[in-house]
Amino acid sequence: MTAITPAVRPATPDERMRIRHKLDGVFDDAKGMYLDGYSDQRVAEELKLPRKMIEQIREAAYGPIRTDPEIEQLRTDITSLVSQASALANRLAEVEKRFQPR
Repeated sequence: MTAITPAVRPATPDERMRIRHKLDGVFDDAKGMYLDGYSDQRVAEELKLPRKMIEQIREAAYGPIRTDPEIEQLRTDITSLVSQASALANRLAEVEKRFQPR
């Protein structure tokens, strides 16, 4: 049994403009990926429009997503964890300095 995807009505000129404006701020077309945890779904929710409409306009304007969003999220998480580890190491060094014999 094949699932049938409901047809999405064409975007109005105003909707197209809103979508393009939003995508200009949250999609890196050089890398082919969303920035800061954005996705077609998140853009659709924020603009209160169908996700499929966002996907169609993004693909027409910028092409397909070229990186795996989950891998990009892992990279972001790793960068955050490295930063946290560095901050903790600095705090530990400060504490050790205070308790060293003079």
